[in-house]
Amino acid sequence: MTNLELHQNAHEFRFASEELIRFRTSARTARFFGLWAGTMLSLDGEALEAYAGEIISILVANASVDTLFEKITADLARQEILMTRAELNQHYDAFFKQAAFELRVLS
Repeated sequence: MTNLELHQNAHEFRFASEELIRFRTSARTARFFGLWAGTMLSLDGEALEAYAGEIISILVANASVDTLFEKITADLARQEILMTRAELNQHYDAFFKQAAFELRVLS
């Protein structure tokens, strides 16, 4: 294998590793966000876990935080809990930092 091939393989491996970390961080963030929102909706136990799983599925299927925010905003509004986009962003950002930290510690 030539140096160029080794360099290319290393670059591809690094890219794949970074993508995996991004995916895991996004999924973990969505889980935390779903658990928080589900708690706001007075869910617990299996219902809370199912709601968090639904939030993760939405993110994986759409890869859009906007879709998550729309879903959670609508769900909260049905319970007469009003949240601004800024408030949701603040919670999401905190969960993202927590997820990124946990994944760094676990790695």
